[in-house]
Amino acid sequence: MNNADRLKAFMDIAPDVRALCVESDAYTTVLGAHGGAAGVIVALGTGSIAAALEADGACRISGGYGFPSGDEASGTWLGMRAVVHLQRVLDGRLPDDAWSRELLARTGALERARRGASCEGTARASALE
Repeated sequence: MNNADRLKAFMDIAPDVRALCVESDAYTTVLGAHGGAAGVIVALGTGSIAAALEADGACRISGGYGFPSGDEASGTWLGMRAVVHLQRVLDGRLPDDAWSRELLARTGALERARRGASCEGTARASALE
């Protein structure tokens, strides 16, 4: 667990058992994925984290800080990059491409595309539709 205060609070109210060990899911994933042997995992989804288990049992973790300061390659991170890319295309700061056309079609953000980046009208709309 990354937060010492939360870990202490949890341990203070945990049932009295013979042994209790609280670990990060990255650590338990790398242990399980490699049967306790040295190895590496990268988990991508709502967040992102990587863990490496070394032969001496040391575990090194990278990432897992959460949005917005981390989680590179997570669903949120990728979605934000897609939005920024499409906004730049709509503003004329990037050329349109297959990805921006697909994003536009899937998001239905056609009003801005029809208006174009300028106040004069629809010059960019035809290129994006």
